Amino acid sequence: MFYPLTMWHALRHPLEAMRYSEAELGDAPEDQYSDKLSPPIFLLLTLLIAHAIELALVPAQPALPVFLADERNLLMFRALMFSLYPLTIAVTIVRVRAARLDRETLRRPFYSQCYVAAPFVLGLDIGVIIVRLGDKTGIVIGLIVAIAACLWLFTVEILWFHRKLRLSYLRASASVAFAFAVATVLIICVALAIDSITS
Repeated sequence: MFYPLTMWHALRHPLEAMRYSEAELGDAPEDQYSDKLSPPIFLLLTLLIAHAIELALVPAQPALPVFLADERNLLMFRALMFSLYPLTIAVTIVRVRAARLDRETLRRPFYSQCYVAAPFVLGLDIGVIIVRLGDKTGIVIGLIVAIAACLWLFTVEILWFHRKLRLSYLRASASVAFAFAVATVLIICVALAIDSITS
């Protein structure tokens, strides 16, 4: 029951969801996220749902390294990949604040980033599935969905950096773009490393 409520909140009011996430960490552990899912669990459940949708709709999976042929390994790999976006943005936030980077300073921004990463992951995955299933029209629709998911997250992050860190829109855009680029490069490097090790 709490999954759709959390997803609706993150989609409709992403900045408020991020503020809620950070505020809840100030409560006692037993009182945290009493009416929503914990952000990391929310992101993990979204990855599970996206993975299940892909398996159900796209029976012919692309050729994968031996290591990723096992569904559990593939799911763990996807969890690692998509957690790099909220993690990289969280690290960027800590750096912009000129704070010491440790688990305590990283927890709040990482948790808040998980709330907006989940809708992005679901939208991106649905877009990719439509591309893989569709004809020419389906490919266009899938690309639109995937691009819309990316633009949604990028816009939310710029607004968050602007309001939370009091950066100009230009500097906020540059910081978000840098974090996205670093996360993408890390994902590519990890994928290539796993492919080279397991091939």
